[in-house]
Amino acid sequence: MHTQEETYTLLDSEHVKGSNRYTFKFSPHWRQCQGKTLTIGVRSVKQILSKRHVWIDGLVLHGEGGEVMDVSPDVSIAGDWTELNDKLRRHRLESYDIFNASNPQTGFTAGDYSIGYDITRSSLNIVANEKSVGKRYLVFERDDEGGGIDISDDLLVMWGFEMDRKTELIDDLFNATHSGAVPQIEDVIRKYDGKLEMVYDEDGDITRISFMGIWDRSPLCIHASFVDLSSHQWLGTCNEQFVPPKEYYVCYEDQKFWIELFSLDGRPVELPDHRDQIIIEAMMNSYL
Repeated sequence: MHTQEETYTLLDSEHVKGSNRYTFKFSPHWRQCQGKTLTIGVRSVKQILSKRHVWIDGLVLHGEGGEVMDVSPDVSIAGDWTELNDKLRRHRLESYDIFNASNPQTGFTAGDYSIGYDITRSSLNIVANEKSVGKRYLVFERDDEGGGIDISDDLLVMWGFEMDRKTELIDDLFNATHSGAVPQIEDVIRKYDGKLEMVYDEDGDITRISFMGIWDRSPLCIHASFVDLSSHQWLGTCNEQFVPPKEYYVCYEDQKFWIELFSLDGRPVELPDHRDQIIIEAMMNSYL
């Protein structure tokens, strides 16, 4: 038996946007062996998450009597949604402490709004707390020059949003939170077709904003074309070490193989960009 180690990364793959399939070329030297039985032994499939900066600028909470408090989230994460929620909670409490120190007579409390990632809906939710004493609602505010509202590229990428529509989205968020008109708010919600949800009260003031369909960055399940006996061509879950390596015969003439990515609950997952990596550690075996 002859064995050569090989590493396949998403940077090496062919990928069609909108698909969860990534296609790789087999090692050409190994694949061109004549008169030998070929197998691929998979030692592990590693998932490496890039650091992401999640922030939204220009978001304020309005209270009764015209009082406002900046509630713009701003955190960095290297892990999954559990780390995101922990950091969002700490940032919210720290931001309130700073605001309260400068405004000791404020009518706001630390519980007047919440922000967090909802794993069951894959959504980032910003909520003016319904349990607050007095009316609370959310508004995007511009500065004197007409700017001041922004959303981090990392958040947009994880949301699966087209970057060239960023300015359009910011204008729509500003207009919706200032309109006070239910038809205009509903027009914005329909425009983003399940990607953006807003809840409003009887006055047309926004009490909840949800960015829907954000990838939770949890370990992925891998299906592979060379797995021909397992149900759904199931290879395994990322960040497992396969001991001994999972070995599969390569007895067809194709020079390529594919993997497909799925969430733990079976939903297809397309990674937002090549900053988050999948690395396949393999042993390419040939037998006389």
